[in-house]
Amino acid sequence: MTTDNLVEASTALGAAPTLGERILDLLLGDPNITDVHCATDEPLRARRASNDWVTPLENAEQIIVTQEQIAALINGIYEGEETPYLYETDDGGHQVMDAQQHPKRRQPQWIPQLNSRKVLHPSKTLRDVRVVDGKEEIVSLRVRFTFQKQDMGDAIGVMARALRALPGSIGELGLPVQVEQLIETATAGLLIVTGPTGSGKSTTIAAILQAINKSRSSNIITLEDPVEFEHTPIKSFFNQREIGVDVESFEAGVLDAMRFAPDILVIGEIRTAETMRAALRAAESGHLVLASTHAGAAVSTIRKMLAYLDSASDAIALSNSLVGVIAQALIPDANARNKKHLAYEVLACNVQEVQTAIADGSGDKLHGLEQKLRQGHFARALSLPFMASLKPLVQEGKILPARAAAVAQDSTDRQELLNLGRGGGQAAHHGGGARDWSGGTMARRARV
Repeated sequence: MTTDNLVEASTALGAAPTLGERILDLLLGDPNITDVHCATDEPLRARRASNDWVTPLENAEQIIVTQEQIAALINGIYEGEETPYLYETDDGGHQVMDAQQHPKRRQPQWIPQLNSRKVLHPSKTLRDVRVVDGKEEIVSLRVRFTFQKQDMGDAIGVMARALRALPGSIGELGLPVQVEQLIETATAGLLIVTGPTGSGKSTTIAAILQAINKSRSSNIITLEDPVEFEHTPIKSFFNQREIGVDVESFEAGVLDAMRFAPDILVIGEIRTAETMRAALRAAESGHLVLASTHAGAAVSTIRKMLAYLDSASDAIALSNSLVGVIAQALIPDANARNKKHLAYEVLACNVQEVQTAIADGSGDKLHGLEQKLRQGHFARALSLPFMASLKPLVQEGKILPARAAAVAQDSTDRQELLNLGRGGGQAAHHGGGARDWSGGTMARRARV
C-alpha cells in the first residue's frame, strides 16, 4: 500500500488492528459517533452525544491504549508509516547502522513539535482495505485529530473527530431560504457565521461554499485550522491552506491570499483583533470574506467584532462591509437520542438602520437593534430572529422548552418559551406588536 494510506490492511491479513484502524472502525460503524478519545494507558472511548460516551470492548474487556500505539498513529499521520520509530537512511535508501551494527533510529519530526507546542491539530484521511462480499474495497474517512501532552508530560491524549461528507445544500442543513438569498446577492463584504463550539459553523460555511461552487466561477481561498472539508471544483476553484502547515497564522494567510487574486476568502475563525482587522481590510477591498466566530447571537457578534476594532473609522468600515450574520445552535431532540435540531438567527445588514447602529457602536444603539430584530422589524430585509425557529420547534414537541430558552437571548423570549412547556399555548406577543415570521418558514417548506 502507498504511504498515503495511513491505516494498513492488517486486519484483512489477520494481524491485530492498529489504533488507526480501531478509530476508523468506530467512526464508520456508527454514524452517531462523532469523536473517539484515546490516552496513554486508558480505555478507548467513543462519543455519541453530550454526556453519552461508550467504551468499546474486545473479548469482553475494555481496549486499553498504549503509548506505543499512540506513537504509531502519530507516525502514520506525520511520517507516512504506522511504526512507533523510524530509522535513518542513506542516499541510497539503506538503513544507517550504529557501532553495534543496529539500525540507527531517528527522532520523528512530530516529537519536537509536540514538545514545543504541547498540542498538534492535523487533519488526515484514514484509509483501509476491507473485504466485502469476497472483494477488497478501500474505505476512507477524513478525521480531525488533536494530540496533546497531559499527565504532567508523561502521557499523550488523542481526540479524533469524524469530518463527514460535504453537506448537500444549505436547505438540507435546515437553514432558511434567507441564507440562500444572502449568498445569491453577495459578491463582496463580510459574512459571519457564529455560534458556540459544536453548533455546526464549519458545516454551514462548507454548504455555502458548495452553493457558490455550483453556481458561479470563483477563485476561493480557505484558511483553516485544520482543513475540515475537502472541496472538489465544479464551477469554482479552491486553494485550501492549513494554519501551521501551509501558512503561519490567519493574519499572514489573509495577506498572502491577496496576492492570489481571490474572489472569496474563508477565514476558519476570527479569534484575535489582528485577524478581525485583516478580514475587514480584505472585505473593504472588494472580496467576499466568510468567517466564523463564537458568540450567542447576531448582535452579540457585532459587539464582539467592534471590541476587536479600536477606531471609529473601523466601525464605519464594518457597517459598510458587513453583509450579514448567521447565528446558530444545535439543540438535542426532546425524545430521540443522537438527534439534534438547528435553531438559527439571521441579520441582513443591507438596511440603513442596521448600518447606522453598527457605525455608532454604542450600547443603546445596539440594544435597540437587538430588540427590533427579535420583534421582526427587519423581516422584509431577509432577517429572522432566533424565536422564528425556536418557537416552532417547541410547539411541535421537537425540543424541550428549557433547551430553547437557554438559546434565546432576551428574558421575555425565554419566558415565552418556558410558558409553552407549561401549557401556555400561544403566549401573548409583546414589544412592537404581533410578530409574524411565517414567510421565511413557509418559503422553505414550499421548496423542500
